[in-house]
Amino acid sequence: MLWRTSKHWLNKPKKQKIMETIELNTIRKEIRVTASQQTAFEVFVNQMGLWWPASGHNDDCPMVKVGLEAKAGGRWIGYNSDGKERDLGKVLIYEPYTLFALDWQTDANFQYNPELHSEVRVEFIPEGPKSTRVTLTHKDLNVLGDLQNAADINEGWSDVLAVYQQFATNYTTRIQVNANPQEAEKAISQVAGWWAKNFEGSAAKLRDQFTVRFGETFVDFEIADLIPGDTIVWEVKDCFLHWQADKTEWNGTRVVWELIPENNGTKIIMTHIGLTPEVECYENCRTGWTEHINQSMHNFINTGKGEPQ
Repeated sequence: MLWRTSKHWLNKPKKQKIMETIELNTIRKEIRVTASQQTAFEVFVNQMGLWWPASGHNDDCPMVKVGLEAKAGGRWIGYNSDGKERDLGKVLIYEPYTLFALDWQTDANFQYNPELHSEVRVEFIPEGPKSTRVTLTHKDLNVLGDLQNAADINEGWSDVLAVYQQFATNYTTRIQVNANPQEAEKAISQVAGWWAKNFEGSAAKLRDQFTVRFGETFVDFEIADLIPGDTIVWEVKDCFLHWQADKTEWNGTRVVWELIPENNGTKIIMTHIGLTPEVECYENCRTGWTEHINQSMHNFINTGKGEPQ
């Protein structure tokens, strides 16, 4: 298989229905995500570094992340475990929130070759305020040599889209703050300043553990992954949500923070993996997270004064 699920903090994606066809030259796939057109586009394109299963590539020096310059003509970039960058291709089309296309310049082993050109085109078609049809076409695969290479890439795209679908359907919010990524990371770790006054433990380093309490409700977290100034992952180890029928619904879910330098500040993207529209807590928890992040955290980072509960 060309790709393997990478980040160890991901839930294993559930098998999703993916409509697909494969020819020697072209792969076509279609999925539906429970998300608005804007969210579906943002997650696929601008949050690619969170969900793309990068570490399955090139075991001699594995990538830890992929990203891109969000503009037509921008680079598609792989970030190696040794800190170096590698080119993967170029952005051909960047039209928020409808169309995105890449010039795919890697061979069947995901090695960059500037002489190779196959095109990946992704369309985002709204089917309601919270439903989007995502169609992916990867064409000109004959440049890779044979049908087996195309078959391997076909299987890889199924895995990639399953991971993407998981991220696109989980709760996500984003804010822009007047701080660099290191300052934003420090502020996120100061949980008592923006979320919960009743805070115990530490949220600053990998494997730190902490607890937040709101009356009868508590949530225990562990820092499961940390790339300084880039990505933070909180994993819920235990919880008691007193107002719900399923009081442990958050157990095993993960809160992912992505820090992106932008406009002389930082864009913070938060995704709660496991908080989906299907779960009991979704509406209440979505409202709570939005208030705490978009208002309290935003003010805490920009002014030093949050509104913890």
